Amino acid sequence: MGDTAPVMPRGRYASAEPGEPPAVPPPPRWLPLAAGLLSLIGFGLSVYLTITHLHPAALVCSNKGLVNCTAVTTSAESKVFGIFPVAELGLAFYVFMVAINTPWAWRMKRVFRLGPVSIGNQEIRWIRLGSVVVGIGFVLYLLYAELVQIGNICLFCTGVHITTFLLFVLILFDFVFRQAPANTRRP
Repeated sequence: MGDTAPVMPRGRYASAEPGEPPAVPPPPRWLPLAAGLLSLIGFGLSVYLTITHLHPAALVCSNKGLVNCTAVTTSAESKVFGIFPVAELGLAFYVFMVAINTPWAWRMKRVFRLGPVSIGNQEIRWIRLGSVVVGIGFVLYLLYAELVQIGNICLFCTGVHITTFLLFVLILFDFVFRQAPANTRRP
């Protein structure tokens, strides 16, 4: 008689394999589209800021008064530790955000398995959240640098800041409100 496997809850969102955490419901259709669009906007702005960092003559922005893109993009604060250009760090961030916020990345069930380590939907959600938290932390530092240390703001930089903030809100919203149903959670 005997060797029967325990019956695991099977439902609409129950995990497919024993031992895995329960699956979360799929996101609303608008969420991956909005996150992907915001990532593309941030990517476009970051490409432009990287180009203007390499070729300052390409900068199309006011250079008088509070809004002074030239003062911001050529300041000492435009390089982290005096080495890494902020524009290029932003570009790298948004290349990653475009990849992790594609609709396909939002729908993935299993990305890859490497021995005992596997990266699936839950891990992607944590990576997405961690990345955008780092991004918003960096934005707060850059806002401090622009407003307090430099005394000027850059409109294109502000566009990146707003885009990052909106991504932060969307991803945090997803993380907080889209959870596995209570009846499929395991102790």
